[in-house]
Amino acid sequence: EETGVSVTWHGCGSFRLAYTDDEVDWLRHTMSVGRALGFPIELVGPEEIRRHHPFYNLEGVQGALYTPEDGHADPSGVTQALAAGARAKGARIIRRCRATNITQQPSGEWLVETEKGNILCEHVVNAGGTYARQMGEWSGLQLPMTSMTHHYFVTDTVPEFKDYDDLPVIRDDKLVSGYIRMEQKSGLIGIYEKENPNTVWVDHCPWEAENELFEPDYDRIMPWLENALDRMPIFAELGIKREVHGAISHPPDGNPLIGPAPGVTNYWCCCGTQIGIGWGPGLTRELARWMVHGAADISMREFDPRRFGDYATKDWQVIKAKEDYCLRHEIPFPHFNRLAGRPIKPSPLYDRLKDAGAVFEEVYGHERPRWFARDGVAQQDHYSFCRNEVHDMVGAEVAAVRNNVGIMDITAFTKVEITGTGPAEALQRLVANRLPRKDGGVILTHLLNRRGRIEIEVTVIRLAEDRYYLVCAAFFEQRLLDHLANHGGDGLTVINRSTGWAALALQGPKSRAVLAEVTDAPLDNAGFRWLS
Repeated sequence: EETGVSVTWHGCGSFRLAYTDDEVDWLRHTMSVGRALGFPIELVGPEEIRRHHPFYNLEGVQGALYTPEDGHADPSGVTQALAAGARAKGARIIRRCRATNITQQPSGEWLVETEKGNILCEHVVNAGGTYARQMGEWSGLQLPMTSMTHHYFVTDTVPEFKDYDDLPVIRDDKLVSGYIRMEQKSGLIGIYEKENPNTVWVDHCPWEAENELFEPDYDRIMPWLENALDRMPIFAELGIKREVHGAISHPPDGNPLIGPAPGVTNYWCCCGTQIGIGWGPGLTRELARWMVHGAADISMREFDPRRFGDYATKDWQVIKAKEDYCLRHEIPFPHFNRLAGRPIKPSPLYDRLKDAGAVFEEVYGHERPRWFARDGVAQQDHYSFCRNEVHDMVGAEVAAVRNNVGIMDITAFTKVEITGTGPAEALQRLVANRLPRKDGGVILTHLLNRRGRIEIEVTVIRLAEDRYYLVCAAFFEQRLLDHLANHGGDGLTVINRSTGWAALALQGPKSRAVLAEVTDAPLDNAGFRWLS
């Protein structure tokens, strides 16, 4: 409607099937979120599924999540429509013009070298798709993503489809590990196999590659393809007229890289989008707001390219991308713990905590205790959308600290030392609260962005008149370093102590009594005041 270019939209709706109680719980959770956002969405039984889709084998299906306004579009049409809309608003699109280098100039501007000449610009956006990682290397960046290959198949014409304009898309996570839909009067089957996924171009994608497709690997996907034919019996005797086996970028956690690149200014990432046609409109809107106004309107934490550190080696990226690919059609339980490629950065207490029953989670490469198993409960995550035995164990840990005393390994926290000429004045401009006036003083405050919104919560400790110690969540390590570098001015010298320094937290009403065993310093209220 806006551009006059057809995207061949099929508003056919979709069903996501549930075979198990856990899947039903997942769909209920998703339904509650969707309804809160105003989307038409409902949980339906097999009879309602059959009413909309009479050909699917529903044996064992408990129900499905029905989203009537779902659908699918032609990717080429969507691309052309977006291009037409961009041109109408003044954008210039230069095709067949490969970039060959991107470097930042002394002025802070970026020089983009291309086969048709150079472009000098204030901002640069890396939307290089499969090439994004190697393009980042031109500018000294390591953007973590790996190309995984994905199959879909188009069958011969399905006679039973002749009287149907369309049928809902079926997402069958358990048996097909993928999706099935109509493609004109044929069937389309897409599969994300859950074992032995395939990577390509681990080092570099060939520059001459264009719309590159690979030979199908039937041995790898045959169990899932056979299940798909069992679920759609009308496909079973048909031939396959088109096989598509192409590459898709997978970051280590499956989320795209949208936002500022780490350690540089005005270099933005818009890549690693394995579901680009679905994510694109919302995420690029927020990226534009981030570039223009200094902050997005929604939290971009899960997409920020700075959520990975230098621990994200190429070998680790491959391990995590394979894990993510295999999890595409698994139940996303709350607090799901991805275990591949770990541990990366265990703390000095890791082995001791593990022997005590710790079940760990990974945050910015660090292994952090999540909870402690005891009383014969297995030392592993117990996943559910409902409370289980882990809830009671965590409750006991909380009660122990609240009523007595506990010591926690918080080595994972970001730890930064700040010195320089007049660091207090420079730091005061960045935080919302007044800095401590005396050595040993502590404040909990926030770093703010250009729009006055919260960027990072941080604890600031004054060690001396010209020396401060900042602590924040591990996840924000690079974000904190970038914020201080970009806005702190020449008066700040920033030293990252996150890897070299460990940290413990002693908490609870009896914590002073424990601390008194290892120090002669006065620990009464007068000698050891709150926030000191």
